[in-house]
Formats: sequence, structure tokens, C-alpha cells
Amino acid sequence: MERFKTVSISKLSDIEKNLHGNVSLPKHHLVLDRIFGFNGSKPNDLVHLSTGELVFYAGVFAILWNQKSGKQRFYAEHEKDICW
Repeated sequence: MERFKTVSISKLSDIEKNLHGNVSLPKHHLVLDRIFGFNGSKPNDLVHLSTGELVFYAGVFAILWNQKSGKQRFYAEHEKDICW
């Protein structure tokens, strides 16, 4: 019965070459479908528009929700959290 086994271990420099060698961004593009939740800590965090849409924000996203269709539109041009 063998208790020990010989294992080869790569040198750190070899591992670093593999990590930094051929790195590229993913080829997929994520599409935002729906945002759940909102801040809700201030009186104006939820606004009802004359169009029937509700406007609220979650982090850097402003969300317009059409209550009839259930669809959301998103605006994500902010670099910091939205605070009304």
C-alpha cells in the first residue's frame, strides 16, 4: 500500500505566465431584464408619473415601471448612486 505520491508542482513564474498571458474580455453582453427592490428610505424615492409609470431608483439605475404592461425601462448613465 502506497502512502505517499509524488506530485509535480509548477513554479510560481510558470503560473504567472499563464495568468497574464492571453487574457481577453468575455464575448458575451448581458442584457438587464428587470430590477427588483429600491431604496425607499426617503419620501420621494417613489414617484408616480402622469403617464401611469412609477419611477424609482436602485443604486446607479433609474427605473421606470409601466404598471399595465409590467415592463421596466432603465437609465444607467450615473456613476454614483442616485439620491433624490
